[in-house]
This record gives sequence, structure tokens and C-alpha cells, in this order.
Amino acid sequence: FEPSVGAIWKLLRNSPSVIQWQAFNEGWGEGDYSTPNKTIALLRSLENEGNVDSFQTLPRQLLNDASGGRGFGCSSGWVDPNQCPDHGQTDSRCIAVFWTGGCDSDVVDHHHYPEPRVAYDLADIAAKEGKAYLQGEYGGFGLGVKGHLWNNTCGSKNHPRRLFGSKRLKSPLSTASTKDSDLEAAFASFNELAGSLLAKGLAGQIYTQITDIECEINGLLTYDRAPKVNFS
Repeated sequence: FEPSVGAIWKLLRNSPSVIQWQAFNEGWGEGDYSTPNKTIALLRSLENEGNVDSFQTLPRQLLNDASGGRGFGCSSGWVDPNQCPDHGQTDSRCIAVFWTGGCDSDVVDHHHYPEPRVAYDLADIAAKEGKAYLQGEYGGFGLGVKGHLWNNTCGSKNHPRRLFGSKRLKSPLSTASTKDSDLEAAFASFNELAGSLLAKGLAGQIYTQITDIECEINGLLTYDRAPKVNFS
């Protein structure tokens, strides 16, 4: 794993589109709570050594230990959602902390669906620590488009993966028109909502997601990059 992290960093470190290295997402594949800390330490070391070796000093990229996961402030362990009110099935500060990364990173990264939000006092805590508060995931409106799916068996009993979207809009569209006004309206309204949250501490947001990815159909573009919304 560590050699692969180093190889990816070496391959992409000079890409102008890379502004942040993210070690993990929502606690997936971490093994135990020490793994993100070790991975961030490795990336931090690579960034520092890379600047020393560079002909021209480059700004260090932001580091994010676990986007939307493992619990904000959990350097000694994870937040257990089962210990939250209603076993984490209803909204609470406890479950908001569970869906927030930022233990050993430059940012505090919260996930919430479908709308963006500044959860409880987490943006204030981030500000006190000199970190940006990010909405790392929101949106997730699922909309399949006939003729533009990665695999036509997605969502069927014969396929191991299900069609994924936090909220389904309607049945798949015909091949005659891929544009959808409901998805476009939802995306626009959430962008407007995110803008109103700047005064409350929101420093940036990432809509889920730009494109469909295999059986995940919550993209603004289909798997083969046909637009579902009017980008003009």
C-alpha cells in the first residue's frame, strides 16, 4: 500500500488539477484508526521532500486524512455511531461528528445528503484550529439514462452492484433526450444554498458527483459523458 501511495504521488504531484491529497474516504479500507495517520505522515513527508528536491519550490498540497469519515477529533479511535442517539439513525451532533474527517489534516471535511449544510459547531471548531470547513459530499441524485449506463444489468438481481443514488428522481430517460429539468433545478438550488452557507463557515463544497461511475448513477454526466443537465 505505501509504495503505491508513493508511486501515485510521484506520478501526479505536478498536475495543476491536484490541490489536495486525500488518504481515505468515510473510513473505507482503513483497517484501524492508525492507518490514516500513517498515510498522511507519508504524504506529508513526500510533499516536504519533493519541495527540497524541486528545481523551483512548489506550494505544499493540502492533506485530508479521511473525507467524511472516522469521526472528527478521533486520533485515538473512531466514533461509534451505535453510541449516538437512536443508534445513529437520526440526525444529531454525534452522528454529524461521525461523518466528519479532520483528525490529522489541513481541513475538516463533512459529508451530508442531500443538501449541503454547516453541521452544528464543527465549522467553528475548524476555524479555531485554523482549518477550512468543507462539504466533501452532498447531492447524490440518482438518475439513470437508457443507452448510457455502464452496464444494462446494473440494479438487476444478476448484477452484484446496485444502482446507487441517495435520492432517485424518476425512471430512466429515453435515448432521445438525456437532459432533465428536475436534476438541473436540484443542482442549481443546492449551489445557491451552499453560497448562503459561506457566512456560517463553509469554505468549499464538492457535489456528488460529476459523472456516473459504473453503477453509481448520481452524476451530472452519464458514464459515457452525455450531459444530464444544461451546463450553459
